[in-house]
Amino acid sequence: MEDTLISFDTALLAKEKGFNNINCKAVYENTKEYDFDEDTWTLYNKSIIEKKQSKNKILCPTQSLLQKWLREVHNIHIEIYSHNNDWYFILQSTHYPKSFEFKSQCEKDYQTYEEALEEALQESLKLINNE
Repeated sequence: MEDTLISFDTALLAKEKGFNNINCKAVYENTKEYDFDEDTWTLYNKSIIEKKQSKNKILCPTQSLLQKWLREVHNIHIEIYSHNNDWYFILQSTHYPKSFEFKSQCEKDYQTYEEALEEALQESLKLINNE
């Protein structure tokens, strides 16, 4: 069992919303995912962070790391639940009363937990106002 990496589209959105300067074990480069051993990654990650992620190099966190960032930095909480063999999500936050105050539930069902979480991550990122 391994943590699931976010998709390229989610990584682009996360970058746009300020996800940077965080140590990740993978990176997207021109839509292709690369994993690194510990020594290579330390040097590579440092160069990406210092360059604030170049246009073709985007940090690729796991779904759980991005979910934690959303919770700790933006107070956006994601709840995933199952009903009748389908998966759903709820987003909650009251941290930004001027920007948004919401409790929303997705309207479609997903076949896996990871599918539902990926969609919830994207929807959460869309709620963040860039300042």
